[in-house]
Parts: sequence; structure tokens; C-alpha cells
Amino acid sequence: MLERAAILAPAGELLAADFLPDEFHALGRPAKPGADAADESLRALEARHIAKLMGELEGNKPEVAKRLGIGLTTLYRKLQEYGLENQ
Repeated sequence: MLERAAILAPAGELLAADFLPDEFHALGRPAKPGADAADESLRALEARHIAKLMGELEGNKPEVAKRLGIGLTTLYRKLQEYGLENQ
């Protein structure tokens, strides 16, 4: 698992998020009513991907929305939903 993480992780820093399965990231966080573990894993993956793009594109929301293939309004909703508004 660590070998895979080292290969896939961004250069210079290896974090738990780089090698632990998504199910571990959802632990300790309340699940939405009716959501199962797979839904939470997908939410965690989406939140990390959006945060990564926001960092790479220096907060350029129109470009992030374009890269994600979603509307700008949808991006703003997702940023609020995942607590990433200040990115």
C-alpha cells in the first residue's frame, strides 16, 4: 500500500489520504441520512478533487467548473457543501 502511495502521491509529501482507502476518510464524520459508505467515499473523493483543482488553478472558479464539466453555480454549491468556500 505504501509503495502504491509513494508512486501516486505528489512529489515531496506523502499523506494518509494518499494511501488509505476512501472509507477511512469518512470515519468520524456524520453520514448524510440515507447515505451508505460508498456514497460517503464518492463524496470524499469529489471534495478532494475539487480542492486539488482549486489549488492548481489558484482559485479560478470558472476554470475549475470548466475542467469539472459542471456549471459555475454547481461549483459554488459544492464548495459550500464541502466547506471549501475559502479556497
